[in-house]
Amino acid sequence: MEDLEVTLKNLPKLLKEREEALDQREKELEHWKATIEQDNPSAGRPGDVLRLNVGGSTRIDVLRRTLTQMEGSMLASKFSGRWDDNLEKDADGNFFIDQPPELFVPLINFLRARASETPLALKAVPPAFSSSQEYNDFYRMVEYYGMTLGVYRVGVFLATRDLKTELVTEGPEYIINSENWTTYGILPLPGNHSRKIKSFEVSFLQPHPSAQIGWLDWSERESYFETENGRGVGYVEASNIAFDCVRSGIVVNQSFSPLLATATSTVMTERIVIRSENFGREWYIDGKLVASSTIEENDVDNNVLQFRHWSPENVVPCLSVKGSCTITNIELEF
Repeated sequence: MEDLEVTLKNLPKLLKEREEALDQREKELEHWKATIEQDNPSAGRPGDVLRLNVGGSTRIDVLRRTLTQMEGSMLASKFSGRWDDNLEKDADGNFFIDQPPELFVPLINFLRARASETPLALKAVPPAFSSSQEYNDFYRMVEYYGMTLGVYRVGVFLATRDLKTELVTEGPEYIINSENWTTYGILPLPGNHSRKIKSFEVSFLQPHPSAQIGWLDWSERESYFETENGRGVGYVEASNIAFDCVRSGIVVNQSFSPLLATATSTVMTERIVIRSENFGREWYIDGKLVASSTIEENDVDNNVLQFRHWSPENVVPCLSVKGSCTITNIELEF
């Protein structure tokens, strides 16, 4: 009792000391931030107007914030301002872009349209091209700059009983927090594009939630609701392939097969990343192949589970989950 009284008496002093320590830490962080900015005087401002020489034949003026709006992309990093002195320039000092104007200028116009989006207007759509060659060249350039999901956007949608398209999140972080057993689909944003998603990852932190990860024929998703509360991805007619996190195995045509011995032990790690590639034909746990339909027989050395799998044309990545997870590394079919 005496110790408790002493602790309570000293509590205001301890709180004050903690507050002073936090203030001091904040001052140190501000000091280091100022030092970094001083050491990088070339760091640009979002409102800077940059003149670009595109392909040697087209000059275009564009705001720096237009080029850098997709954080993490090569284009955003390149024109952040910290590397201006090292970037390629023409004889007049304009930044040189070694891309065809007929591809890069539409990208700039798309970025301008995206920067002007409002909740009341339609979202910017990727540019259209008259030939498949230009279309493929543009897509290749977008991939090169690391902007694929920023141009060809996808979202996480809720599977509802009335079959409405209810958007949950459109990135750049695809985080799901589900208090109840719920099924979600990963699809292109309506009216944005029609490219198919061929691979994706789902990561969990311990404790692992109840989850089934797979592929669902979205046009036939009403079958998911034919049973009480829905049995989840893999256990309904519209979904013929899934990974069952709870049972640690692959569900094919509603039939469950457990993973082989060494693959099962991987599931018990603190953090798990499950990757499904090639429309569900290959499955990985933490980077290790654990199941495949593309090998002719069981790979005994790596304990890879073999299964047969048929993919309907309308399959999209889906997951049924109760808990939290993050969807990452989404890849589109070229």
